[in-house]
Amino acid sequence: MNEHELKSALQDVMVASSPPPPMDPTAALERGQRAHRRRKATWGGAVAGLAVVGIAVGAVLVPNLA
Repeated sequence: MNEHELKSALQDVMVASSPPPPMDPTAALERGQRAHRRRKATWGGAVAGLAVVGIAVGAVLVPNLA
């Protein structure tokens, strides 16, 4: 197969494939906002979990020091 046959085969595949869906800026913006909220909630949950662990460790260690 030479370069011309390869180019022709690739063009045939591209013509036969369906075009991508049109870009909808509103839908893309909504997906981005949902992802941002999900990331913020995940980080918030992680920080809250660390705070709970810190408080629990402190409650166990402080009475033992006295």
